[in-house]
Amino acid sequence: MKVIHVIEICGAPEPIIQQNIEGLGAAGFSVVYVPYDSHVGHRLEPQGIAQRAQILSESLLSGGVDYVMAARGGYGASDLLPHLDWAELSKVSPRLLIGFSDVTALQAALKARLNWPALHGPMPGSPAWCEDAAADDMVAMLAAGAPFS
Repeated sequence: MKVIHVIEICGAPEPIIQQNIEGLGAAGFSVVYVPYDSHVGHRLEPQGIAQRAQILSESLLSGGVDYVMAARGGYGASDLLPHLDWAELSKVSPRLLIGFSDVTALQAALKARLNWPALHGPMPGSPAWCEDAAADDMVAMLAAGAPFS
């Protein structure tokens, strides 16, 4: 069973995320949802940036994770770049980071520094997930274990 971490590293997801995560599970994935802890404070304040960076780092470094998917884009992803431990990331097998919007900054950095693949694709915390056939196509492709490089 493929493992997907759905992580809140950018903007707050829409309420539809729970339904979409259940849909990923129904498609045969083991889904680990890692939400942002709003008790930390605002996402763009130093404590929020630190927590979002920790969420991203732990998912990228975690063993047994096939795909890391941003819950939603929006803002603040580039703030996480200085907090990533690039030396540690270089020691693990590449993970496919899925998302778009400001997630692109993270995808570009992972590609440039570590040659990791990325997938510019829909995110389950966005209303576009339900409105776009691309989400169904992407889920089918991920379930098939299509190679990425």
